[in-house]
Amino acid sequence: MKLYYFSSASRELVLKKILKNGIEVEKVFITDPKDCPKIQLTIDIADQSGIPVVVLDKKDLGSFFGDLNPNVVCLSAGFKYLFPPNFIDYFHLILNVHGTLLPHYAGSKTLNWVIVNGEKWSGVTVHKVDAGMDTGPILLQKKFPVTPFDTGKSLRRKTLESEPSIVVEALQMVAGGNIRYIEQNYDNVPMYPNRTPDHSKINPNQPLIELIDEIRASDLEKYPAFFDYHGEKLGIKLFRLGKKNKDDDTL
Repeated sequence: MKLYYFSSASRELVLKKILKNGIEVEKVFITDPKDCPKIQLTIDIADQSGIPVVVLDKKDLGSFFGDLNPNVVCLSAGFKYLFPPNFIDYFHLILNVHGTLLPHYAGSKTLNWVIVNGEKWSGVTVHKVDAGMDTGPILLQKKFPVTPFDTGKSLRRKTLESEPSIVVEALQMVAGGNIRYIEQNYDNVPMYPNRTPDHSKINPNQPLIELIDEIRASDLEKYPAFFDYHGEKLGIKLFRLGKKNKDDDTL
């Protein structure tokens, strides 16, 4: 099968796995590398494999695709823009890989809510793209456990490590004609906003045991858990005293 690959983020492991499994990538489409310097790793893989790389702006999405083959499968792996309706209608199949167990935690920056809510499982979903955000029918979904010591950072790492094999399996299903979609059911499924630094503010009047999930969901470097104290923000860090691997990104 042939593929058009769309990405705006650090999803180079997905592209590498796709190529390793003999799936032909005709073109790689990215957004401005200045917005995500880590996309350079994807560019490097494409260059090494002789795959043309095209930089797209949001305004390009409504018109650039007229010269592309509508029968080539499109895959979005961390692409930052929603595809417009005429783009979706043009192609036979567009897939997206999302780093949660849809329909739960749809959206572009919702992964940390998995930890805030004390979930025992997370995972990866490959679904068909429709006009909504992460709302299309599910082709393949796999889960993995979330431990009491996972952090926002470790959960993201686990998600990125899980994506490549799941994406390849989904593409092999498509290539083999083994396509059965499961419609998403949003009844009684709470929706969460994109995570912002302000979501790391905690209530210091709550018992510590009730705050552990909120604290470990925060990013110690980008948006640490904090509370206000005499006009200043005090940060909070949790760590395991008996942790053997100091470089591990769990608590």
